[in-house]
Amino acid sequence: MRRWNVRHLRVALPLKPPLHAPRLFHSSTPSSSAITLPLQWPTETFRGRDPVESIRRSKYEALTDAISLDHVSPSRAWGYYNELLHLMPADELPLELHQQVLRKCVPPKHAVRAAMIRKYAEGRNPKTPYIYEFRLQAVIRNMRATALTPALDDYHFILEQFSAVGHYLGSHQVLQELKEGGVTPTSKTYGLCLQALAYRLALPCNRNDRPRLVHEITRMCEEYLTEMKRYGISFTSVNYDLALRVLRETADYETFETLLRVGYGVDLKNPDCLPLEFQEKSPGFVKRSVTAPIAEPLPFSTAALNNTIDTLGRMGRVSKLVQAFEVLTASLPSQQNELASAYEDDDDFGVPPPPTPAPTIRLPFAEPNTTSYVYLVRHLSKAGHRVFARHYLYQAVESDRLEDRRLRGDLTTKAIHEIEPPKVAVNRGTILPVYGLANTQKDTQLMKWTLKICERVLRRKKVHTRHYTGILRTLEDQDASSQLSESSTIPSDSSAGAASSATVSKTPRAASTDNAASTSSRPNNQPMQTTIDQSALDVDLDAPPIPSSPPPRVLDLRRHLSILRRDITEIQHLARHIAFSIGRNAERIKERLGRRVWMAKDIYLHSENRRMQVPRDRWRKIVNFRSKELRDREYSRREGSGRDSSSRHESRRPPIN
Repeated sequence: MRRWNVRHLRVALPLKPPLHAPRLFHSSTPSSSAITLPLQWPTETFRGRDPVESIRRSKYEALTDAISLDHVSPSRAWGYYNELLHLMPADELPLELHQQVLRKCVPPKHAVRAAMIRKYAEGRNPKTPYIYEFRLQAVIRNMRATALTPALDDYHFILEQFSAVGHYLGSHQVLQELKEGGVTPTSKTYGLCLQALAYRLALPCNRNDRPRLVHEITRMCEEYLTEMKRYGISFTSVNYDLALRVLRETADYETFETLLRVGYGVDLKNPDCLPLEFQEKSPGFVKRSVTAPIAEPLPFSTAALNNTIDTLGRMGRVSKLVQAFEVLTASLPSQQNELASAYEDDDDFGVPPPPTPAPTIRLPFAEPNTTSYVYLVRHLSKAGHRVFARHYLYQAVESDRLEDRRLRGDLTTKAIHEIEPPKVAVNRGTILPVYGLANTQKDTQLMKWTLKICERVLRRKKVHTRHYTGILRTLEDQDASSQLSESSTIPSDSSAGAASSATVSKTPRAASTDNAASTSSRPNNQPMQTTIDQSALDVDLDAPPIPSSPPPRVLDLRRHLSILRRDITEIQHLARHIAFSIGRNAERIKERLGRRVWMAKDIYLHSENRRMQVPRDRWRKIVNFRSKELRDREYSRREGSGRDSSSRHESRRPPIN
């Protein structure tokens, strides 16, 4: 019996599976199967297509759909591009696709610039000038690996990105690669390189590294100018202005004067007439030169005027600064043949001389803007010229008033798209240098006058804000009513309604994608409290060497109102600070003179027009000091109110259990 039970138990025990049996519950792949098949075969297999080719096609379509959008995330386009390159070589992609990816894989230049300025405003100097440089290098490398030559516009796009952040070393490397690839640079190419140099000088830099940076940038600027001369590329007004911004860091007064005379025809010694080089080119000049004709001077723009004012102010040439501003901002008549008219009476032999043609070269002239007055008042205040600083601040206030009067008249007689924005507007930067001069010299009268200017400007700007806000509301109501009338006149056809509903049902996803992309790529529009000069970037590098007329600007009422509100906030804060400084200076003067009175020393009284000893009681009435009894009474009253408030707080506290 016992033996049968043992035999039964042996039979009931589970047997060890053989080695060739498959193990169903295991994470590793069984040795009997080397390929894991899908649960369902794709349809391409039955159609005779390769599944890898299908994946390539889907990735290609995803990339083309992404880069075809106006606003697409750069990371999204870059990710699709890398996924496609992992599945197919770069030589199978067309050149147009690489070019579109080059422009879509990085944010716009204004967004990159805003991010960099935000870092500088926070006190964090960026370690890498341009963080997306490796993406641009990879795309250009893929183009060259497939024996495709990048176009000049591709290099211009890269240079625009680098110039927006002041990456002058990257711009120099791109220019060298461009020339090695057999692409001929143009005036815009060198303009973008000069723009990167000028903007890098405007960015913050360590004080110890500043001389090395200036020397390196100046050397590159001279190299660019030499190459432009070797390639026969003519100078444009923009390129010459950018080169002048760079060379003024190391040039002396004589060199700067020569650059102005040769480039713009501005002779600082005689700013109201043309230099001799350009007078010989003029047909009204008697003594014609037998040498080669001299090129015409470049047009003198407002940017060139600001550059001239800033450079002369830095050099401390106050007389030349005022003379250049007064002459170059006044529209002088064309220069006549002064040399021939000087001897007109002596040559009167009864035969009238032949008429002399008028000269074709106009005298340099540019209209000042807000930056012009800011530079002018800043350098005059820094030089300590109280009269000049006060005069030009008052002139800026009057120019602001005239511009507003012109703008109001245009709004009543012209369409909104035909009105130019105001060129001059007084802001905090215009008033602050005069206040700094008054505070440094402890000039109470100038400080009080500056406070009156602040109050006057604030009163006008508040009136302007209310006026233009009402105009903007009226225009918005007119636009809304016109849109409503247009929508009411559209016929309600059933087929058109069905088609429109079908179109709307197909577009929400794309619209949401565009909105999300535009939101992610939109820069922060809040004002940044920085001192970075971005005027080197606000230039048109596509302009011809001698443009016929500057591009017209159109008034934007919303932007104009935002500028007015910003100026009101800043000037209000400055006015409070000036009022506090006036009270503080008056208190210090009273204390200093009071110590002399208490020591029985003489002081100067304006009412007596002489120095004399003043009794203490009379001095106390003059300066309106409070008596000791009144001060003690106010102090005891203040202390009593403090005890009452503390007792009330103690009574309100809950009891401690």
